[in-house]
Amino acid sequence: MTTQSIARTEIIVTSSDSDYQVPGDLSPAQIVTAYAAQIPGLSNMTSEERVEYRDGVGNVRIVTFKPRTGTKGAVARTEIIVTSSDSDYQVPGDLSPAQIVTAYAAQIPGLSNMTHESRVEFRDGVGEVRIVTFKPRTGTKG
Repeated sequence: MTTQSIARTEIIVTSSDSDYQVPGDLSPAQIVTAYAAQIPGLSNMTSEERVEYRDGVGNVRIVTFKPRTGTKGAVARTEIIVTSSDSDYQVPGDLSPAQIVTAYAAQIPGLSNMTHESRVEFRDGVGEVRIVTFKPRTGTKG
């Protein structure tokens, strides 16, 4: 019996009723690394995977992402505050400071050189919100 390789990976996100098809064989961890910035909340979801044979395609890895149950880790959105420009932004999902820098450093000047503070608050009508405040570094060099 010959084992066929995986032709593509199908990503299903139940919370947004979305699915994506990408070429190749990606594990759940590889999907999170590659697509967390484009799919809000992906890094905080649980995943299940299976392989199916599909006529005309071959083997397909299907990875289903679902929100974690319970309230822990159920951050609905992230608020980014940049004190130096008196700006704030709201994005869906739970982004860490590192994910924010990676995703938005090109659009927010100086972001990668700032210090940050992060906290989670509960807001009526929204749920848990992660608030990440970026501030210019202080002190003298050397």
